[in-house]
Amino acid sequence: MNPIVQIWLNGQDISGRLAGRVLAARIDETDGEKTDTLRLKVSNYDGRLSKPATGAVLEVVLGWRETGIAKQGSFKVQEVTKHGEAAVFDITAQAAQLDKTLKTQKNRNWKAPKTYGDVFQQLAGDNGLAAAVHASIAQIKIEKVVAQHGESDMHFATRLARSVGAIAKVAEGRLVIVPKGQGQSASGADIPALVVTPNDLHDGWSLGAKERPKRGKCKASMVDRASGKRKTFSAGDESNGPDYVFPHIFGTETEAKNAASAHSGHFKRNEAHFRGALRAGIIAPAAGGIITTSGFGDDDDRDWTIKHKSTAFHAGIEISFDCEVKAANPPAKEDSSG
Repeated sequence: MNPIVQIWLNGQDISGRLAGRVLAARIDETDGEKTDTLRLKVSNYDGRLSKPATGAVLEVVLGWRETGIAKQGSFKVQEVTKHGEAAVFDITAQAAQLDKTLKTQKNRNWKAPKTYGDVFQQLAGDNGLAAAVHASIAQIKIEKVVAQHGESDMHFATRLARSVGAIAKVAEGRLVIVPKGQGQSASGADIPALVVTPNDLHDGWSLGAKERPKRGKCKASMVDRASGKRKTFSAGDESNGPDYVFPHIFGTETEAKNAASAHSGHFKRNEAHFRGALRAGIIAPAAGGIITTSGFGDDDDRDWTIKHKSTAFHAGIEISFDCEVKAANPPAKEDSSG
């Protein structure tokens, strides 16, 4: 296999200028709230390279001549350090455009009849981003009020998404809100899965199940202000293990249902793991995408969601991944057992 690596700086291909100078290069992606990060270590032993400015945009395209190439993302330079006799540049760049407005603390609220989609649309628009919100989240109605108290827009978006079992990330100029662990894009379309057999992996892969995360029902309660009665909502299978009960009372029925549903899905996804490194010629989907195992035997042939993906490309291309069980958040319903 013949690897191809292209690096662009502010729209210009600098791959030729970097040839033979890249000492280390890695992209780390997560299916969660951490920002995808590009790290480069580049030798400037002859002084012919200019140090990239913070705020500059790096793009990475890679793959193999025999199987094709794919863009890995755009990354804004956050930090550049020069050190050593070879004047090595250590460059850190992030996918998220966390500009000043997105990090400024604010106080405001949204009231019924607005939806979560309205909230995320405003957060995105206030920061010059497009909103890409999964329909199942966008349609959630605010019962009373959703408040942002002394939080940055990014912190608030993350907290609000987490409360409904979703993730909030900024990438490619968009605020993306999608359900966690379901392998779907913001449009609701399934991300194409990569089918993997043992022959597609380097030695050292592992599949494992864990007993401790297993839970029965996840229960969350609220108090109906009209009747003064406590209502409990649950999600999950009571035969799977001990119940998990939230220690605090939620303000609304929507909040209680969403909490029970999101937590139940979280426990299910953490019941097993799949880790490995792909052989040359195979590119894994981005973090949040799906890997389907085939030919591993027992009950290990199933769908997995990529939690973390690492792509090293300074000497060939090496792609490793860490997956959790693919599982949707089960719906919550009123639980008469309390």
